[in-house]
Amino acid sequence: HDDLLDIDTIETCIQKRRTLRGDIKIAVTAPENLDIGMPFTLSYGALPAASYLENFGFLPSKSAARRASAAVEIRFELDPQDRFLDDKRDIYQSNSEKNGEQPLLDDGLDFCLVGSEPDPDYLRFARLKFLGGTDAFLLEPIFAKEIWDFLDLPISRENEFAALTALADECRAIRDALSSDDDEEAKTSSTSVNEQKDDDATFLPLLSQLRNIELTALENTLNWIDVEINSLDTKEYYQERRLKELGLDTEWCAEDQGAQWSGTRTPGGVDW
Repeated sequence: HDDLLDIDTIETCIQKRRTLRGDIKIAVTAPENLDIGMPFTLSYGALPAASYLENFGFLPSKSAARRASAAVEIRFELDPQDRFLDDKRDIYQSNSEKNGEQPLLDDGLDFCLVGSEPDPDYLRFARLKFLGGTDAFLLEPIFAKEIWDFLDLPISRENEFAALTALADECRAIRDALSSDDDEEAKTSSTSVNEQKDDDATFLPLLSQLRNIELTALENTLNWIDVEINSLDTKEYYQERRLKELGLDTEWCAEDQGAQWSGTRTPGGVDW
């Protein structure tokens, strides 16, 4: 079946790759003895549509699986010319290992656009990638244990704009490539399956369908980015959040001196 999103039954078999007499085979094994007549169920997993087609030769047909697979794989990398490259690499490396994720082997992040809002890991990585200027102080060792959590939320208007713009540029580049003249030819050939061999008659329509799935994911993400960019002035950034934590988020006037401290602010209690 497409994946476990569509059914209530539990997966009852396991797929493993084995070598038999020098040949690689796929073995499907039940984890326990099953009664005669009991069905085997195997989940392919909630994968991007391209992975379904590449690995299994089909695209999900059920609605929940189709929604989950409507994705585009994108890769972003740290700038090798960034003067803070070593600091950013160390931050990403240490925090990915701490969270039990695959250790960083290079300076890039592969992720999938699913639906409209991008993977939170992308936003955190992009904020780290574009951290600089007046925000670069967050790369200081004193923030080493906190910065990964800081990156869950917008750091500054400039940093957030750069992260969103970079994603938008990449989405447009992929969209334009999918909509190029070469793809138009592929789209035409997929409608003329009677002139193709049997394998092409099955595969070309799937490629056309995959293209449409990925274009939809890209357009949805671009629409989401437009909304986010238009609301940049309404977002709360690191400095505002930090001032609130310190109780320094209200204006000070001379009349208040010695009378009352605002919020949670206490004399001498400032911890930057």
